[in-house]
Amino acid sequence: MSEPRSTSKSMWKNPLVIVCVVAIGYWIYNYHLEHALGWLPYIILLLCPLMHIFMHGGHGHGGQGHNHSHNKDKQEK
Repeated sequence: MSEPRSTSKSMWKNPLVIVCVVAIGYWIYNYHLEHALGWLPYIILLLCPLMHIFMHGGHGHGGQGHNHSHNKDKQEK
């Protein structure tokens, strides 16, 4: 069986998506820069918990992946 492709990686390879993102970025930069800069502190504060939630998914948080053999070695000595 083949593994399903990641949609987020393949989405950014689509030329239409790239053109749309560039066009929206140009529009915001030229016509709404003052508004975007006013919201910048709130966006940064919102990104902090979102990055914490989504970027900690793959490296053993939650107590299941901890290796307790190091503690056992100290107790035996």
